[in-house]
Amino acid sequence: MTAEVIAASTCANREAHLEGAEIAYQIALAFGLLACICAWFIPSIDHKKLNARTKALQQNYWPQLEEQIMEKTVDALRHRWT
Repeated sequence: MTAEVIAASTCANREAHLEGAEIAYQIALAFGLLACICAWFIPSIDHKKLNARTKALQQNYWPQLEEQIMEKTVDALRHRWT
């Protein structure tokens, strides 16, 4: 193998890698844009999960949850220092 053949094969290998990376980038970009466009048209399901009844339940139970968290914290601290 001559130096010219090695240089030509090295150059061709670099070009092949660059072209492959460019194609992979373009495909990823195309699928990313397609995903964004599809996500734009998908309807929201929040109205099914968070309605007025759910919000009222959460507001009613929040003080109880805070109290439970405080009790667990106090119990943990008592256990740690005893």
